[in-house]
Amino acid sequence: MQTSKAIEILQSVEDKGTPQMGAEEQGELVQEGLIRLIPQEEYDVMQRDVQGLDSTSIRVRDMARSSDTSRMAISIRSAGSAAAPGQSEVDYCKMLQQLESMLLHKAILDSSAFCPGTGSYFVLTADGKRTLEDMKVWSKRFGRLDLKEFLIKLHDIRFELATTVNKALNITRDFQGFGYGYSVPDARAPSLMLAERGSTAARTVNLLNAKGDQIAPRGEKLMIASLLGEKEGVGTELVTRYRQLTAKANEMGMTATDDDFRSAALVGLPDEQVDQVLERVKQLKLSLNLNENDLTWLALSDHTVEQSETRYSALLSGAQARGMQEDAPLITAMAILAGSDLTENVLLDRFDFLQGALQRNYPSPRVAAAMLAIGPLEPEEALFVLRESVGIISRASYFDDAEEVDNLALLLATTNSTMIPPAANAAADQGRGSAIAPGRAALFLTPLMTGAFLYYWMNRNYHQPTIQRIATHPMHMHTVPYFG
Repeated sequence: MQTSKAIEILQSVEDKGTPQMGAEEQGELVQEGLIRLIPQEEYDVMQRDVQGLDSTSIRVRDMARSSDTSRMAISIRSAGSAAAPGQSEVDYCKMLQQLESMLLHKAILDSSAFCPGTGSYFVLTADGKRTLEDMKVWSKRFGRLDLKEFLIKLHDIRFELATTVNKALNITRDFQGFGYGYSVPDARAPSLMLAERGSTAARTVNLLNAKGDQIAPRGEKLMIASLLGEKEGVGTELVTRYRQLTAKANEMGMTATDDDFRSAALVGLPDEQVDQVLERVKQLKLSLNLNENDLTWLALSDHTVEQSETRYSALLSGAQARGMQEDAPLITAMAILAGSDLTENVLLDRFDFLQGALQRNYPSPRVAAAMLAIGPLEPEEALFVLRESVGIISRASYFDDAEEVDNLALLLATTNSTMIPPAANAAADQGRGSAIAPGRAALFLTPLMTGAFLYYWMNRNYHQPTIQRIATHPMHMHTVPYFG
């Protein structure tokens, strides 16, 4: 069965319509656990049962008003009760159980559908409801697939996310095993990135401690070394290269900071390209009021300096025209969007949608919305991956504090979004590529999902405050157990 037909059938059931399908299609949906058949005999029993719902509700209400119901259920179930329950209490509890059964049957009947083609009644299962929503989200990208193939693809997405988290758990334990005092919260975000990129804690720790030349031995600075751990080359050479780039930027009048993601992003570039990027940063700094890491993001994009300035200004003006007040997260978000290859209107539409959807997850969802908006997935797809990431992070207990879950899920979702296959339907990539400045992609890095900047935005806006709060909470060492 094609996914389009499955969507049609399942949607009809959810809308309490009259689904049109044959016995073979019905059998496939039952086999996949998406619908549950209700035998005619069971259906008739439930119909007869709910006919007495009104009268039973009235009897339960009257008994509750005339009796001491505060102790009825407790006295029936209490093994150590001194006095046996009275008959009225027994009758009330039996009547209450009967009412609960009737209400359940009524809910099943109300959600059931009848198929004339097979003469069967059935209801959507929990898996059916979830799969229906999943098919609506992914049908554009996956195209005309058989239902079984579609379910396999969804399984693969969830499996890849779970595999990344399992690898990250092992890397986090490795960090602790080296004995350099890396706490579990410190190592969680770096471990996720290393797990996705196939690198190791050992390589990162060696970079941090090569010949005693430590870059950043603790906390969020561990992210810098993790980024360097992804690069090819000898550890000591990478450390030296990182320090040289930081010194070069400082010589050009740029601020040298402990969380210098700019230098980590440039380590893999030859000197002539580094010089061009840093020169572009200086030019952009003259007109844009952004920090130097965000300016470097724009300098590495496929746009000229003039295009970057124009795009950033147009995006900020467009956001304000939509009623968004200018603040630090919005400025960062517009810089993130400006480095993308999507057109301004498409970016703002995606950003606006995602910002609204993430309101419950993040105190300030703007940076998170921008990070997802520039990714290769459509907004609904990105939310799907984020939702699955939250579930996997939670089930794997890959957190110490509940506030970490959404933040780590955001990092997992953004680093793994590139594993999704390209859209089968070109319309799913609407607007992508139309804003690229010709001739720049061969010279500069394409900024889409660049690890250094993912780390930087996470560190500045989400991950770092969580680490600091856990490490410095006044109750942390005394009354809040730390399970590592």
